[in-house]
Amino acid sequence: MKKSFFIQLMQWIGALLLAMAIVSVVGFFYYRPVGWLERDKNATSAVWEPNTVVVNFLEGGGITRVDSHGYTNPWGKELDDELVLCIGASYVQSKEVMENKKYTSLLNEMLTSEDKLKVYNLSRDAYLYPEIVAGFSAAIQEFPQTKVAVIDISNTDYSLEELKKALIQREYSPEQTGDKLYAELPAIEKIKIKVKDYFPITSILKHQMSQMQGEGVDVTGATKRTQEVSEAQYGEALDATMKQMREAFSGEIIILYHPSVLLNEDGSMSLNQPKYRDVFEEMCQQNGIVFADMGDDFLQAYEERKEVPYGFQNVTIGEGHLNKYGHKMIAKRLYDLIEKE
Repeated sequence: MKKSFFIQLMQWIGALLLAMAIVSVVGFFYYRPVGWLERDKNATSAVWEPNTVVVNFLEGGGITRVDSHGYTNPWGKELDDELVLCIGASYVQSKEVMENKKYTSLLNEMLTSEDKLKVYNLSRDAYLYPEIVAGFSAAIQEFPQTKVAVIDISNTDYSLEELKKALIQREYSPEQTGDKLYAELPAIEKIKIKVKDYFPITSILKHQMSQMQGEGVDVTGATKRTQEVSEAQYGEALDATMKQMREAFSGEIIILYHPSVLLNEDGSMSLNQPKYRDVFEEMCQQNGIVFADMGDDFLQAYEERKEVPYGFQNVTIGEGHLNKYGHKMIAKRLYDLIEKE
């Protein structure tokens, strides 16, 4: 009896392992985030495992390479002497579209005919404006050849606490770039990362659990303010963050703002504008920063060609991350702004 139960138990375990192996094989080509390296210095608090490939077909469809720094850029391309540094969250990472469709790649093709990387993608999931400000000086130190800094945002409303915290600058350390961090990892940590790389079932299960619990990523970066503040208070706190960036960088700063959109029942499309949007633009003007609002571009593209900047056929149109239309519109707008300089 005991022997029979043991055999049955082993069969169950074998079937479970086989199922996990099959899911991992399928997931390897369908959804495969790679290892994540935490750090306490440099522009972002974490980077991807360097020299790897991220696969994502859960939303849209994209295969994205990660360079030696741990950021999502093509391999083997020499950096140009003058960089356009694009800084932001998952919109900039653009894991939902193929590499040649993301706006950093499109803009790179527009700005140079050489086989160099002139537009550099420095991004991290949920890397929102306050944290970007805190890491801005470190980003410029890591890439001192930056001529134009583009800060990608989809929201302009943050709490005063977040804006004050943004003034605490992150230090830069050449020892905390992606390749050096990975090289210093203990063997056991490298094994854990490789398990995640080659057995994506763990990531798939984690994603499914977060969806079931309603913990999807808020790509708009909206925050809940603990208290309402006046426009004057908000402007003062925001002004301090922009002055800090100006102290760290004398080149051109472009804040690329792309609002979320609403598809209405009558077939029209409208913009979802946050409360402090106008204050944000005013503070940019006072600090010599370009505020590039994509709202009119989005509305025009919808009216003329019915192109919606967000969403994909395998999720919801009008929501989520930028699709190929949104990326193309942004690349054109940035090119026009940069070429005017």
